[in-house]
Amino acid sequence: MVHVGFIASFLMHLALLGWALWGLMSTRELKGPAPVAISVAILTPSDLLRIKKGSDTSKHLTAKAKDKAKDKPTLSKKKAKKPKPVTAPKPPDPIAEKLKQAAAKQKAEEAKKKADAAKKKAEAEKLAAAKRKKELEAKKKAEAKKAAEAKKKAKEKKRKAAEAKRKKELAKKRAAEKRKRDAKKRKAVTADRLAALLDKDPTKRGAPQTGWDPNTDNTGPTAGTRDGTDTVLSAREQDLLRGMVKSQLNNCWRLPGGGGGTGIPAVEVQWFLRRDGSLQGEPRVTRGGGGTFGRLAEEAAVRAVKTCAPFQLPPDKYEDWKDITWEFDPSEML
Repeated sequence: MVHVGFIASFLMHLALLGWALWGLMSTRELKGPAPVAISVAILTPSDLLRIKKGSDTSKHLTAKAKDKAKDKPTLSKKKAKKPKPVTAPKPPDPIAEKLKQAAAKQKAEEAKKKADAAKKKAEAEKLAAAKRKKELEAKKKAEAKKAAEAKKKAKEKKRKAAEAKRKKELAKKRAAEKRKRDAKKRKAVTADRLAALLDKDPTKRGAPQTGWDPNTDNTGPTAGTRDGTDTVLSAREQDLLRGMVKSQLNNCWRLPGGGGGTGIPAVEVQWFLRRDGSLQGEPRVTRGGGGTFGRLAEEAAVRAVKTCAPFQLPPDKYEDWKDITWEFDPSEML
C-alpha cells in the first residue's frame, strides 16, 4: 500500500507540472497600449516675450504669485507609464485542496467527538449521581428497617423475659403452695395413722426413756404424757416415726458431688427439736468419716437437718422425737 500511494502521488505531481508547463507555453504574448499622437507647436522668443508683456491699465505692478502661470512640463518631458506585467493565473492544486478539505473535515470530526465525549461524560456523571443518591436512600431505608427490627426484637425479648419471669414466679408460688398443702396433708395423715395405731395397741408400755435413737431397734422411743409418765412405742410405731423422719431427710439430703456408694462414708448427727418441729440449737456430729469425703458427708448431713427444719412430726409424740440421733448412710437411705 505504501508503494502504491507513493507512485500515485508521483504521477499526480508529474501531471500537474506538465499541465503548468503547457499553460505557460500556450499563453499569448502581451503587448502594451498603442502611443497617442500629440500636436507640438514651436514658439519663438518674441512670442514668449509677447505673452509676458504687461498691460498699461493694470493696477498691479507685478503679477501675483498665485496668478503666475505654472510651468507645465512639456510632452517631451513626460514619461510614459510602464505597463504592469500580466501573469498567468496560478492553477489550483487539487492535492492541496483535498488536504485542506481533509484537515477541515478531521477538525470538524474532532470537535464533534469532543462535544459527544463531553455530553457522554455529563450524562455519565448525572447517572452516577442518581445512582449514588438511590444507593444512599436504599442504605438509609435498610438501616431504618434494621433499627426497627432490632427495636422490635429487643421489645419482644423484653416481653418474653417478663413473661418467663412471671411464669417462673407463678410456678414457684404454686410449687410453694403445693408443698405447703402436701406437708399439711402428710402431717394430718401421719397424725391420724399414729393416733389410730396408738388407740389399737394401748397395752404396750415400757420404762421411761429420755432419748430416741431411730437406728437402734432394741431401745425404742418413749411416748411421754402430760402427767409425766412415759410409755414405750411399739415396733410399728417406731417404724412409722422413723419413716416420717427418713422421708423428710431424703428430700433435703444431697450427697457431696452428686455421688454415693462406698466412696461416701456414713456419719451420725444428733439434734434437738422444739414442739413446733424447729431446731433447738445446732446439729452435732457424733460420729464422722475421715478424709475429704468424710468432711463433705458431715457438711451434707448437717445441711440436710437445717434444710428440713421445721420437721413435720406428731405433736402429741413430742417426747419421742425431741432428741434425734440419725445415721446418714448412703447404702441404707438411698
